[in-house]
Amino acid sequence: MPLIFAGVRTASVFVLSTTTIASLAGFSGSLGDIIANETSYHFSGVLGAAICVAGLTLLVDALLALLQRALTPRVTASCRIAPTEPMPLMSPAASAAASAPPASCAAAPESRRDDCEAG
Repeated sequence: MPLIFAGVRTASVFVLSTTTIASLAGFSGSLGDIIANETSYHFSGVLGAAICVAGLTLLVDALLALLQRALTPRVTASCRIAPTEPMPLMSPAASAAASAPPASCAAAPESRRDDCEAG
């Protein structure tokens, strides 16, 4: 899911930033007209249009980042087991004991134990 959102965010930034060159292809009515026609709008108009395009692009990227954060599932830190060192080869009984959920999950309420064991 995060990779899909990253692709959508990248594509939206690419599309918004390249629409300014649409006026060079014959499309009119965008901020690209102002950027491409410096003789009419002078440097201040070109700079203002470029700032508007950059601001719009950053705004859309920020909104999509918030949407990505809201829709991407999270794993709670209390149930993660961080390896401290490589595990040596063990017997099956020792291996099963080592892969048991952490003590914080065993003490968790019943509703949270399922999350701990699944994650």
